[in-house]
Amino acid sequence: EAEPPIELQPAIEQIETSNGDARFDGLERRYAWLLSQLIEQETWTASDFDRLVRGADLMPGAAKQAINDWSLDRFDELVLDGEDPVIVNASLFSEAPAQPPSLTVSVEGMSA
Repeated sequence: EAEPPIELQPAIEQIETSNGDARFDGLERRYAWLLSQLIEQETWTASDFDRLVRGADLMPGAAKQAINDWSLDRFDELVLDGEDPVIVNASLFSEAPAQPPSLTVSVEGMSA
């Protein structure tokens, strides 16, 4: 007797965006997590930046490019600048962007 055909599930995986944090809407989850870590400090040495990025299983150059592309689309500014140190423009997240009025930004836990 012939076995019933096996149903194959498509291998395409939806790219999840943001991490539930409205500040990072539109940014892939893996980069949103990384950016949430990066904005905790104003500057990162190249070695610390690389260690954090590689710890998230990402490539430093590609991660920086993806985050900055998203940042340019959203804020018209780079969020990550420089090589050593990498300077983080965390001020982009300290006030609500002039985008959709329904967007709220939480500043709890952020240092002034």
